Amino acid sequence: MADTVMMSPGDNPLKNLKNGTKTESEVFADTMEWCRQASQLEHCQNFSGGRKVVDTDCTCLHALRPQGDGQDSTTLHMVTRWACYFASLDSTMRSSLEIEWIKHANFWAKEQSDKSMKSTGYLLQVIATDPNSDEAPLVNEASVEPFRACKHGVMLILGIGKKRWGASAKHALANTFPVHGLKGKTSNFNAGKKARLDSPLRDFFAKLHEEAEVPATRLVRELTGTGLRAGEEERTELPTHMTKRGLYTKFCWEQGWKLVADAKGKYTAKPRPPDTAFPEGSERKERMAWSTFLNYWKENYPNLKIRAKSEDICSECHVVAIRYKYKSFRELTSDASISFSPENAELLDLIRANAGADTDDDTDDIELLKVALEHVVAAAAQRSLHKRKNDIAAAIPPVPALPRKEQSLSLTGDFCMNGCMPNGGADQPGDSYYFSPLIVPIFGIARPSCDADNDHLHAYVYYEHEAKKGGNNVCSLMWKYLTDHGYLDENDPIGELNWTFDNCPGQNKNRMVIRFFMYLVERGFFLRVNLIFLVKGHTKNICDRAFNLMKLDYHNKNIYSTDELMEVLNTHDQVTAIKVDGSNFHDWDTLFDELYNRPVGFTEKPHLFSFSHDEPCSVSYSLYDGQDVTTKDLRKRALDRDEILRRTPTLLVPPGMKDIKRMELWTKWRPLVPVERRKDFWFLVDPGLQMKQAVLRQRAERLATRQNASASGVPGAPT
Repeated sequence: MADTVMMSPGDNPLKNLKNGTKTESEVFADTMEWCRQASQLEHCQNFSGGRKVVDTDCTCLHALRPQGDGQDSTTLHMVTRWACYFASLDSTMRSSLEIEWIKHANFWAKEQSDKSMKSTGYLLQVIATDPNSDEAPLVNEASVEPFRACKHGVMLILGIGKKRWGASAKHALANTFPVHGLKGKTSNFNAGKKARLDSPLRDFFAKLHEEAEVPATRLVRELTGTGLRAGEEERTELPTHMTKRGLYTKFCWEQGWKLVADAKGKYTAKPRPPDTAFPEGSERKERMAWSTFLNYWKENYPNLKIRAKSEDICSECHVVAIRYKYKSFRELTSDASISFSPENAELLDLIRANAGADTDDDTDDIELLKVALEHVVAAAAQRSLHKRKNDIAAAIPPVPALPRKEQSLSLTGDFCMNGCMPNGGADQPGDSYYFSPLIVPIFGIARPSCDADNDHLHAYVYYEHEAKKGGNNVCSLMWKYLTDHGYLDENDPIGELNWTFDNCPGQNKNRMVIRFFMYLVERGFFLRVNLIFLVKGHTKNICDRAFNLMKLDYHNKNIYSTDELMEVLNTHDQVTAIKVDGSNFHDWDTLFDELYNRPVGFTEKPHLFSFSHDEPCSVSYSLYDGQDVTTKDLRKRALDRDEILRRTPTLLVPPGMKDIKRMELWTKWRPLVPVERRKDFWFLVDPGLQMKQAVLRQRAERLATRQNASASGVPGAPT
């Protein structure tokens, strides 16, 4: 068949995909027709000679011709799809592929003994798909043979011009990659613009530094001289209400421009309307692009940050910060000669002298600083002790070579924020905000590892009607954890146990927990125990991080049953959630009353309690690590002490579910739960008429009580 039409890569319809003049489906159809026409050429055409086109001896494009039945070949469809995919890539990716093709072809030519095969070393990847479909490209299948062509065929099919191909060939020969000559360079225009804007930008950022705020905890560390954390000294933080986009808009406003942003964040600049600060006829200065403003900030003020909103900050540190900001502690602390180090015994005298007056207000500030100093020193000491013990324990390999008596075990326990059942994480009806769900307490115990990212949390989950959150419950779950992990062996005790809690007295810092660890050393499970309580306001620990991981899916899913709850809580590899019930909770307090006196009068302020097997019924305590230690003996005389020590505590009576909560789950929550997901008893068993009547009577009694109180004029009664 004679060549009747000259085809050029510049006429390839793929250019319509690049410039967006046609849809993807239209370009696909046009490209397939282009490939059909190319397949009808008697020989591939050489375009290297400029306008003169020379026929070659190659017939590689004949593989795209129709099959014997006149239908388009599968290869044609696949090559067309690959061509469309290639055209959709950016210029960098296309150049990279061209260079790799040329390298492969050069290697191919050297390896071929058949001269007719040397030129067909350009390997076009083909995309396996349905020949009758124009869907997006699929992943290559290993079973699909690639399409080999000469360079002229590749250029024609993919629309690659001789200049671009020649450039790719040079890079392939030199083993380099194309880089635009102006990459990384600033145009003369932009360089001059930046120079002119440098002065107003420096003034603008100087004003921003004046508006910086110091977080409460950092401020207290600065005032008391207890040292800053890594990177804090250079860091400057702006108030939380500021945003980078807002500051950019403000800068442009000062330059005489009003910026209006659309929904996609694209700015439109308009002249600033005349006002008092910018009167009519004022000169409007240059403004810079949003991206340029960000880059200037990053390059010149990398330590200027917008402070993130803080939650659960220390109340004591916050009080000091507020006093400093609004009552001006600055007058007390302006003299550089003042040292707030704990070693300075003349701290108060120096502050009074600097204040210039010995007023009551000054005295209040002095006392507040003194309390703040003690507070941050204690917090730092307990945090340091906690970290040291964790590091020692984490250094022990999984299969320790040391005998158990020489081992150190470090654990942290904490309650997570309560969950609830049902949980409308994805879809929550508006009315349910006023309903009372079933409360789900979660107690976590974490053991640190050498890699902080691998710290593992065991989370014990139960319902409010099964148990409470008191000292007995904490002791029961600690006992379960230690038993299940094989840590309790009287014949082979562990050398040291370090257990860290926050400073919550209702749950952790109470007579049950303190006596529990005394019980462990007297039984001979551990030779030494250190009970570490972190200072209030500075209690973040490894449990908190794991709790966040555990609740990633919980907050975004609808959960209607116990099975669903446990499945969601166990999603993350670093968390093992375990469902427990009333059979796991025992009355340790009653058992301990037979063995030990109650620790009265010294549990509130100390943050460190220690126990030793050598003095099994004594507790040593101090305000924090490094302070004076006091020891108290809490032993009670009991003739049958060994029998009591090994006695299993009695089970706690579950608090049960209140009638009103049971009725609310049935009447209000149940209709919001899909029928097929009502698996727990409170959605399956009708509470009955008797309970309904009892709840109605209780509500009527409470209403009558409120009405009587209001009629009698009791202060605070509802009117």
